Amino acid sequence: MCVICAGSGRAATPTGNNVKAAPKKPMQLIPGSICAVCSKEATHVCKNCGRSVCDDHFNKNENLCVICHIRNERERMRREAEAGSSDGG
Repeated sequence: MCVICAGSGRAATPTGNNVKAAPKKPMQLIPGSICAVCSKEATHVCKNCGRSVCDDHFNKNENLCVICHIRNERERMRREAEAGSSDGG
């Protein structure tokens, strides 16, 4: 198991590059969990992937870990770039 999965407090599951592959039911924070990014004490669970993360690595507006937030932003920028290039720009 990789460091990220080991810190998430859950078993590793193959999700590929599909960010929309969310857990079937909401994950709960396991007491004593460590942040999947920096190994501090985890205080949140990502609604997308289920990783346990600290305040520093959690986007409270979206309830996502920093990893899922970055993936979503990259996907949004890619879609915008494709839309711009198809418009003749």
